[in-house]
Amino acid sequence: MARLLQFFDDYDHGRIDERARRDYAELSARVEIATLNMEGAETEQEAAQHWNNAAADILRFLQGLDEPTIH
Repeated sequence: MARLLQFFDDYDHGRIDERARRDYAELSARVEIATLNMEGAETEQEAAQHWNNAAADILRFLQGLDEPTIH
């Protein structure tokens, strides 16, 4: 959790490298799309699949925070 908070502090203060900025923008877009897909899902199972995909994307992003992100 501390690393995530540090990421957002660095992001807010412009201390994030371009790769991390791009990764975060991509994650945000993927989560937004997943949310829209969940809302439009016809079944609970379909909605759960969209949620699971978004959760996997979030987890990959969080795991990537172990790498240096400051330029």
